Amino acid sequence: MLDKLSFFQFMFERDIWWIFPCTFLVGITSFALLIVASRAQSATIRKIFYIPARKSITNAVQLGGLPLALTISLGLFQVFNHPNFASFFSVLDHYSFKYWFVGASVIGLYGYFDDRFELRPIVKLSLQVFSICTFALLESRVLFPHWSAVSFVMISFVGLGVINGSNLLDGLDTLTIKISMVSLFGFFIISYNYSIGSVAVASLVAFCAIGSFYFFNKEPAKIHLGEIGGSFIGFSLLLISCLTYTAMTRMKFGHWNAFATAMIPLILPMTELTISFLRRIYNHKSPFKGDKYHLHHILKNYHGMSPSHASTLFASGYMTCMIIGFSVGHFYGPVFGIFAMGVSLTIAYVAVGRKHWRTKDSMVLRPRSLFDYLLKKDVGVISSLEVDDFQIEIIGEDDVFAQTGEDEDDSELAA
Repeated sequence: MLDKLSFFQFMFERDIWWIFPCTFLVGITSFALLIVASRAQSATIRKIFYIPARKSITNAVQLGGLPLALTISLGLFQVFNHPNFASFFSVLDHYSFKYWFVGASVIGLYGYFDDRFELRPIVKLSLQVFSICTFALLESRVLFPHWSAVSFVMISFVGLGVINGSNLLDGLDTLTIKISMVSLFGFFIISYNYSIGSVAVASLVAFCAIGSFYFFNKEPAKIHLGEIGGSFIGFSLLLISCLTYTAMTRMKFGHWNAFATAMIPLILPMTELTISFLRRIYNHKSPFKGDKYHLHHILKNYHGMSPSHASTLFASGYMTCMIIGFSVGHFYGPVFGIFAMGVSLTIAYVAVGRKHWRTKDSMVLRPRSLFDYLLKKDVGVISSLEVDDFQIEIIGEDDVFAQTGEDEDDSELAA
């Protein structure tokens, strides 16, 4: 562990500081090369690297996650192979890095094919589960060797939540950049407060890589992240969270306090995923079907904000909630801090989005309606041999209410 005041001096003395500006320059170069490749005359190069963003109005390139993944991986690889690696990282961290590279390779591979060919949801989910569970199976022996089965379940659950939540948050220009930087800043504050060199170095590498993307994603966006980008950022945050937990348990912190501290910068994607699922169920829709009622969409579409302003407001609110979490954690303990942050994020989501989430198909939140929704619907099957003739008559809702004597609220309740 490093002394707070001498941390940056220690980085210079151990000759590791140069990795950060190099990572930033590699990112700038990689994104620029992607634009060049998308305009190349060679049909082969264009076929490999040019994927137009499907919903872009600025003719942006979709494959931005590829250079971002390569930049983060290269930066961490330089750290991993640095002669003074042991000055910042423990032996357990060494294994965490190796296991992370395995899972990251799978994420980058399936992300590329999904961006190019749009994989079927079941195929994408299977590959996603495989990559996370592979990392969780290996990493569980590092985090909690005596209870590796419990550790495996926790890493898998958190990993799937963070990766999918990060993808859901990739919906506006610069949004992923700003909220990721807030998360990384949170990890850096933890590293400074507890003198954890491993978390500081890994956070700065990811920060420089993501920061280089800003010049290509700001309005009007030239590059979008695609499937690779959101997943890879989420997976990188998961690695830094594991490094945080490992360091804090080595410092004799309790497991619950270490876990809560490592989870605080990951609460936003978990909250986004949970609220998105509940919101869709609330509107009688499949929780796996996309919609335009995410908080950043509401800020842009219903409050007339530009993508940049909506992203900045979203990130500012996230930062405020994180400050609340850290403050409560400082005075009352990390477990209360993570609870406070989760509650504050949920309140913010509901306050902004509630009136927009309620539609004519929304579930009426009463005990009876919830009970009816969970009941299995009875369906009768009639053999075609028993039917001589049939007619289909389409009637309006007013006719239904007139025939059944139900008002609109009752019909929603029955639905």
